[in-house]
Amino acid sequence: MAKGAVTRGSEDVDVRLTAAVHVPGAAILAVPIDVTVLAKPAPPAKNEAYLFAYFPDDSADGEKIRFAISEGNNALQWKTLNDARPVLESSLGTLGLRDPFIMRSAEGDRFFLMATDLSAGRTGWSDATRKGSRYLEIWESVDLVNWGNQRHVEVNLPNAGMTWAPEAMYDASIDAYVVYWTSQLFKDDARRQPDGNGPQILMSTTRDFRTFSTPQPWFKSADLPALVRDRGMIDTTVLQEGDHFYRFTKVTEAKGCPSPDIIGQRSPSLRAAGASGSWQVVSRCIGRTAGTPEVEGPSIFKANDGDTSGYKYYLWVDHYSGIGYIPLGTNALEDDIKWTRIQDARLPPRPRHGSVLSITAEERDALVAKWGNSSDRPRKFQGGIGIADH
Repeated sequence: MAKGAVTRGSEDVDVRLTAAVHVPGAAILAVPIDVTVLAKPAPPAKNEAYLFAYFPDDSADGEKIRFAISEGNNALQWKTLNDARPVLESSLGTLGLRDPFIMRSAEGDRFFLMATDLSAGRTGWSDATRKGSRYLEIWESVDLVNWGNQRHVEVNLPNAGMTWAPEAMYDASIDAYVVYWTSQLFKDDARRQPDGNGPQILMSTTRDFRTFSTPQPWFKSADLPALVRDRGMIDTTVLQEGDHFYRFTKVTEAKGCPSPDIIGQRSPSLRAAGASGSWQVVSRCIGRTAGTPEVEGPSIFKANDGDTSGYKYYLWVDHYSGIGYIPLGTNALEDDIKWTRIQDARLPPRPRHGSVLSITAEERDALVAKWGNSSDRPRKFQGGIGIADH
């Protein structure tokens, strides 16, 4: 076992770790810690369904996390869980939860859910980008049904104005998770003098979603001067496919687009930062090209094997001033990706910025058993927009 690292084998093992405590002027104190390293889990079963975590609106009650479940192995047909009532709500920070991101751990036997600590329903949007929270709200589960205590974790810099739309991805090259979110940075800790970059994407790393490295700038408008004006960008989502990572970001003022829109990039390195040229633009003006109004909150995911919905990749985009998520689909991630707006999806009523997780049939059954049958009524479709019957 390497110093500072614990790996999991084929069975549970009791080990003794040693923490060295150093106090200036005193001898180093060695403190033994006995722990059990759990066996590495068996390979997961085939994913045959999906879980969707989202929030519905800007009210105080809307800023709580809801769950929905797919109807079978279909990424476009959904039922709400818990009668569309909250599954997770905050008791810390601003008391508001937005932009939930849910993921399976790299080893497959636990789940993490992160959310933005923001309550527009309680405080409005005044000063939200200057005096916003520097914390993330985090939960952990081993089965998607039983969630541990909320963790209110300070992750951001003292001169950061907000910490919005967190996501994470495992990076095998460092055996850690790369976590990224949107922040406005200031020249002073009092957050009165903007640094001139507008909103940008910061990046940190963690192995346990408890302690995080010091955030570093990952992506800002100056990195793409030919495409992005200096008003900045928000809401980044990433998918790994083969040897490349695909990153989709909302640009608040995109050159050549009729309004703020979504751009797509590709890179062989997840953590590549700045204007290094390693992130190649593969699509721009994604929403307007596909026929959407102005959108934000992109969320990318790949369809399960055997999915019956008809597309291989999905990019959901949030029509935040209207109907919520609009699904876009494509069958190829390539240069100049062509996205199609999907007109016949059945999503929960007005779902806002969230994320979709592939799950097994057993996990789906456990979720349904816990939160009961959906109260989602049959829905009529008008111009591709789902309208719940009442």
